[in-house]
Amino acid sequence: MWKCKKCGEQIENDFEVCWKCGTKKDGSPLSDQQVFEEQERTLGTKVQGKQKRTKKILMLVSFLVVLSIVILLIVVGCSPNIEKLKDKQDIEGLIEALGYEDEEVSINAAKALGEIGEPAVEPLIKALEDEDEEVSINAALALGNIGDERAVEPLIKALKDVGFYVKEDVAEALGMIGEPAVEPLIKALEDEDEFVRMNAARALGSIKSSYSEEVLSMDWDEDLGTYVLVYKMIGDSRAIEPLIEALEDEESIVRGWAAWALGYTEAARAVEPLIKALKDEESSVRRRAALALGNIGDERAVEPLTEALKDKDEYVRKWAEDALTKIRGY
Repeated sequence: MWKCKKCGEQIENDFEVCWKCGTKKDGSPLSDQQVFEEQERTLGTKVQGKQKRTKKILMLVSFLVVLSIVILLIVVGCSPNIEKLKDKQDIEGLIEALGYEDEEVSINAAKALGEIGEPAVEPLIKALEDEDEEVSINAALALGNIGDERAVEPLIKALKDVGFYVKEDVAEALGMIGEPAVEPLIKALEDEDEFVRMNAARALGSIKSSYSEEVLSMDWDEDLGTYVLVYKMIGDSRAIEPLIEALEDEESIVRGWAAWALGYTEAARAVEPLIKALKDEESSVRRRAALALGNIGDERAVEPLTEALKDKDEYVRKWAEDALTKIRGY
């Protein structure tokens, strides 16, 4: 840069004349014609510079667009073709696809392994221990679809070892396998982990086997929540009296579970005890009592439920209103 001796403007070194006042580098003036020509040349140079910068920006944008398209094509191209893998009986490839981030791909991989059947059992059992929970979940469901007895013990082990959100799918898989899983599941009902017991009960309930009687005859005083889950799916009427008695339990969580379960019995003899539960000191129990009475649908509950519309708990009021709607039919 150089400084014009006349006006003090800073001028780029590419120019011999100040574009503002027309003074040369050495301080001598230009004629009007020379000033005009020099300004025109300066303006043209600036325009060309802007055009060059614009061109560079456009080229960069174009490059980024092309790069994005290439990356997208690569990602799409890398997505496993489940049908091809299944046709080739590529169990290893399908196991790998169980953890694919696209849920549709991972689910289809699990289905494909289930269709392949027996040859996939051992690799799927190994996949139960994968660090990726999605792989474990889909492996469990695939084993459930296959229904091979060899998967029972590994699934029982997984029921105790895997994360909270995986346990439910493992239980579902055991329920799908059926009778071979019953005895190990009954043992799991005594596990110290309440979530293992709960999901074991859920699996047994879904099997609805001849072992239901043994499950219902167990001592559930300290774990009514698990008992209720078994009852809800097995539907044995022998559970009604113990549940009615549980409405008087000292623990509110037990009373609430009992009220909730009685709603699925549709038993007339549960109506009066549930009406009494509408006055329970705990709102959670009153809510479930209202819900249960609505499910049973007995006219005797209309007046008590109408009174419950004045309850201080908004959810009791709401569920009482819903129950009255069910009973009256409007």
